[in-house]
Amino acid sequence: RFHKGKAEEHLWYSLSRPVSLEFYDKFKIILQAISPVSDMALDSGHKFVFTGGGTYGIAFKSELDRWFLLALLNSDALEFYLKHVAVVYTGKSYAYDDQFIKQLPIRLPKTKSQEEIAEKLAGLAQELTERKGQLRAKERERRDFPEPQLAQLDHPEVYPLARLVQGEPHAAQVRVDDVAMQKRLDGSWGLTFGRSELVFPSEAHVRVAKAWFRVQGRSQVPSADLMHLRLPSSEPDCRRLPALLAETEKEIKRLEKHIEDDETEVNDLVAKLYGLGEPDRKIIREFLARF
Repeated sequence: RFHKGKAEEHLWYSLSRPVSLEFYDKFKIILQAISPVSDMALDSGHKFVFTGGGTYGIAFKSELDRWFLLALLNSDALEFYLKHVAVVYTGKSYAYDDQFIKQLPIRLPKTKSQEEIAEKLAGLAQELTERKGQLRAKERERRDFPEPQLAQLDHPEVYPLARLVQGEPHAAQVRVDDVAMQKRLDGSWGLTFGRSELVFPSEAHVRVAKAWFRVQGRSQVPSADLMHLRLPSSEPDCRRLPALLAETEKEIKRLEKHIEDDETEVNDLVAKLYGLGEPDRKIIREFLARF
């Protein structure tokens, strides 16, 4: 939520069926047409168009604060409401198209205290969008390990793993759960998986490869990807890479905690704006935990 959407950037004339072109260079909220949760983002840079069946957009008729509206649309209260009126698809996904979104009750601020709440919500939506962007960048940095970390070293001499190790995989795929590092009888270090064993120049090199497996997020990885993994020939440089990865993962946790706190505050403020008490909020939390 509140993140920069995954909609792909296009030039309008490259689209197979360009429609509603007058909206492409305007502020708009973009969202997935079918989604398990409210997951909307503000296209404030006028960059995105909508691909058929995948993404959808909300344009603005009034001068309503766009960030305030984004906060409302991504709140638990309005997600709860939409999930009671929208079509449900398999996999607990819901329809977020026009006929359901237009039913959402948008409470405009009328009193001084409500205006203060709306202002806080707008600020939080901006902060969340920024932090979600930072989080996605750090997640990519972790996923692409060790390339981003190599860029932080001082001109390391780098080679593909195939040139640094002895041995080669016996299968086209490596099961991540089968991968283990061990010290061999001759004092060298190896990585074993299935019937395969790769002998590395040092323990530091093995630890980089083991960390690479950990961040893949897949049960299996192609052996070719492993053998094309680029590592420094220098042992000290290899020792730095897991430490740099640890810094990235620490920053990810910090950002996730900030985002969690900010989203809690958004839901607190929206509940206050709509006059929802704790019994109402308990019903909402329990429903969304299930659906």
